Amino acid sequence: MKFIFYSIKCVIILWYISEIFIKANVVKTIKNIRYFIPVKNNKTFKIKKKINLYNTKTIKMGEMEHSFIDIGSNLTDKMFDGIYNKKKHENDLKYVLNRAKYHNVEKIIITCTCIEDIDKSLNICETYDPKGEFLFLTAGVHPTNSYEFIDRSKIEENDIIAKNEFEEFLKYYKNEPNKQNLTNLESDIKNQNLKVDKNTLNGDLYIPGFLYNEQDRNYLNKLKDKIEKHSNRIVCLGEMGLDFDRLHFCPKYVQIKYFIYQLKLVEMFKLPIFLHMRNCSDTFFEILEKYKPLIEQVGGVIHSFTDKEEIIQKITNYKNLYIGVNGCSLKTPENINVVKKIPMDLLLLETDSPWCSIKKSHASYHYIKDKYEKRNYTNLKKIKNILQCDDTVIFKDRNEPYNIV
Repeated sequence: MKFIFYSIKCVIILWYISEIFIKANVVKTIKNIRYFIPVKNNKTFKIKKKINLYNTKTIKMGEMEHSFIDIGSNLTDKMFDGIYNKKKHENDLKYVLNRAKYHNVEKIIITCTCIEDIDKSLNICETYDPKGEFLFLTAGVHPTNSYEFIDRSKIEENDIIAKNEFEEFLKYYKNEPNKQNLTNLESDIKNQNLKVDKNTLNGDLYIPGFLYNEQDRNYLNKLKDKIEKHSNRIVCLGEMGLDFDRLHFCPKYVQIKYFIYQLKLVEMFKLPIFLHMRNCSDTFFEILEKYKPLIEQVGGVIHSFTDKEEIIQKITNYKNLYIGVNGCSLKTPENINVVKKIPMDLLLLETDSPWCSIKKSHASYHYIKDKYEKRNYTNLKKIKNILQCDDTVIFKDRNEPYNIV
């Protein structure tokens, strides 16, 4: 009897010890996996927790282990309100962001092209990311919106004036190559000893050759105030630059004048620049060269790159200047060959959604064909009544952040 008693006792002790090890292992496993919880009738998943993975079997979110930052997404676009000339569906931004999170997009930078965009983007941030961990934005004026600084009814007159001013600007640097860059000596820029008063832009805003009036200063002051007030959300300045492909929106020299003007904000806030460059590389780099110390100090990205290989070399001549690539960068075999030449340490990814998706007509489509064709798209052309959306509704030909995967 004693033998049986001790045998049972040993079995109980071993069972108890094994339970301890099993529980410890389970706890260890749970602590080191990504897990998710169902959202809205199990139709999609939401990130609940994300921590480092060890050599253990894990539950992966989506099909990728990598995480992504979409450096440029136009979330204020009317397509996310369901408007494609006319209303097709309800606002589905909530579900767009759910899909992005599920597919490991960790952060999105909303591209702003004017003050109105900034206000809309801030509202999106507070609505869908009140903690300030996921959504951020740029602040600036797109070249095709440069008319916002001036009286639009006098845009042609302003363009003639701006042309003469730009010629004086170039003449100044040609005749006085050792003169100060903007309002600052090159050494001042490097040492961050800026002379521009952050509290007001009504003081010395001297830029050689250019004259800026009260209306110009008022608009730039509004931008400055937004950047100061929302420094927790605004992570770069732009979208600014030049676009000579779309001069019907805003003429060439008005674009140039207010691209240079916005560089005052870069001086003040020392934030990276989100740059736009379309069919303008000669003039674009002519301007950048005058501000090279500043550009290299703050850094930036030339987004939606579609230029030639020799332009990559020009970009690499600047420290801290990166190249953003999206679907428009990958349309043709020539585009793909150029993108292959971009140094990996200078390459950044963006969707530029809802635009710049990779389409079947693009040379790059076969690279992502298997992934795209598994998705169940809704054709916008076939929608007759206003559609109610959920996490499963994805629209054909409308790009969105989760496509960065």
